[in-house]
Amino acid sequence: MVKIMTDYYDFETTQELHKNISYYTQRFILYPEKIMGLTLPVDLRWQSIQFISDNKSAVSEQQGVYAFVIRHEDSNLPVHGYIAYFGITTRTLRDRYGEYLQDQKRPKRPPIHELLNKWKNCIYFCFAEVMDINIDLHTIEKQLNGSMLPPYSTQDFDADIRQAKGIWEKT
Repeated sequence: MVKIMTDYYDFETTQELHKNISYYTQRFILYPEKIMGLTLPVDLRWQSIQFISDNKSAVSEQQGVYAFVIRHEDSNLPVHGYIAYFGITTRTLRDRYGEYLQDQKRPKRPPIHELLNKWKNCIYFCFAEVMDINIDLHTIEKQLNGSMLPPYSTQDFDADIRQAKGIWEKT
């Protein structure tokens, strides 16, 4: 018996859906050995706020480390998120937050502009103060990036990780 196909696809709608899914496709590396091997010279106490201009005053006026995390808060979903970028600032975290609000408006750094706009409704700014000025923030940044390998962080890795990440991104 031959079954006659009666389902028809709206090619235009399917093509638009494919275009949207392709736009939001993001490659992440989840490497448990690197994550579990993270050791830092300081304990970080992370705070998290949705990345919108109204939240700027909630950001610390101390130096520290920060991350952009893509997540969607919905009580119907379990806790989830992806770290997309790590950074540091020796100025205040609040000042750096304000600079990113400007980066969202103008493409000074195209990958960061993309990050802040592509994920606009589900991006969170996570930050941790590092009060001790003797702690090398660049070392912390490299260690965080090396453990999580966030897709929008491109330069602040140890040489071996940068090389391996570059090879992986070309495949």
